[in-house]
Formats: sequence, structure tokens, C-alpha cells
Amino acid sequence: MKDEIAHQLFDLNQRFYDQVASAFNKTRQVQMHGFHEALPFFPDGKLDVLDAGCGNGRFSEFMSQSGKLSSYTGIDFSAGLLAQAAENYSHLPESIRFEQVDLRQPGFLSEFGKYDLITHHAVLHHIPQKSRRQAIINELAAHLKKDGMLMLSTWQFATNERQKRKITDWNNVGLTPNDVESGDYLLTWNRAGFGYRYCCMIDAAQTAELAENAGLTIVKQYLEDGKERDLSLYTLLIQG
Repeated sequence: MKDEIAHQLFDLNQRFYDQVASAFNKTRQVQMHGFHEALPFFPDGKLDVLDAGCGNGRFSEFMSQSGKLSSYTGIDFSAGLLAQAAENYSHLPESIRFEQVDLRQPGFLSEFGKYDLITHHAVLHHIPQKSRRQAIINELAAHLKKDGMLMLSTWQFATNERQKRKITDWNNVGLTPNDVESGDYLLTWNRAGFGYRYCCMIDAAQTAELAENAGLTIVKQYLEDGKERDLSLYTLLIQG
């Protein structure tokens, strides 16, 4: 994929999430089943948490309620979603903060420290180009503390009959299948407004490859979430 196409897809997603932030926020109020399944595997003690691609910030409330939170930093590229996060969770402690960061930029965490737990929930499948996805995982891995954990989840839309109905033709945004990589899709949104967003299908094999290239080891992997309890592939990773 050419860089200009990747930038076009990034811009498509940023416009989408800024435009539908309020409607999207309303669909993301319930804590995910997959969060609860991961909790017993988190590092011991109170945790400094980075939520890379925090969206409307719901993981901040989950961690606050878990009793394991020391500090939480949520970062996202969408000003609209960050505004929703600040509004949703203004009642939470001052140790919880949100900041706008462009994850597509090299070294996007250069101003940040290291964390006991980094979560990258439902984000990686919105990143065009395999090489960029690898660079993001590498950057996240580099900001784990010793014995820290990376919690990754990716949307398994292409293996779910209900979600596959959202897949549409690339020509709706002026592109062709030859412009994108294998496993890349254009999906529709039709809830309190209409829009298009870019997604790629990242399965267990691709996740394992990303982990190995970043020097990470998979300690737990499972499917959860949605009506069918199979919409998210969760992967818990540690260094080494």
C-alpha cells in the first residue's frame, strides 16, 4: 500500500470517529466481558496504566473499579472521542487523564514513561499497512515496565455473519482492492448517522507474528464480546 493511501485511510477514520463520537459513545457504555477475563492475569499490585487508543475512556472506569489502579493515561487521535471520555469519567480520580496523541507518528510515546499495563483495545485493526501495525506494537512493547503486560484486542468482524454485512465496496471512497492490502476492508456505520471506516482483519496467526517480531510472548489468548461472544480476539503479552 502506498503511503498516500494509508494517510487517506487514517483521515477517513479520524473524520468518522470525530463525526459520530456522540453516537459511538452511546454504543460503548457497557464494560466488555473480555476485560473481566483478562483481570486475573494482570501484574500484581497497583498498576500504572496506558490506554493507547482509549476512545470514550471506558477502560478507565473498569480499572478504577478493579481496585488495582495507581494511575491511568488514555490517549487517542480523535478529539471528539476524547471529549466524550472527559465528560463520561469526570467523576473519577485525578490520577486519570486523557490526552490527544497521533498514534501513526513514529515515536508517538517518546514523551511518555513506562507502564505496568498497556491496553490497545479495538485499535490496531484501524491502522493501515502491516508495517505500521508492527511499528505500533514495537513502540508499545518498548514502554512496558519489567514484568509489564500488553493487552491487545482486535475486532473479528470478517468471521461473524452479522458483522460481515457491514463490508462494502472500496469504490464508495474512490479506491479499489488493488489500492489496499490483503485483509483490508471498508465498513459502513448506520446508527444515528451514516459513515465509512477502514478496518483490517487481524487473526490469531497475524497477532502471533506481530508479538514475535516485537519480542513479546503470548500468555493468554481468547475470543469474547458481542452477542456471539466471539467479536474480539484478546491477546495478553509479556516481554521475552
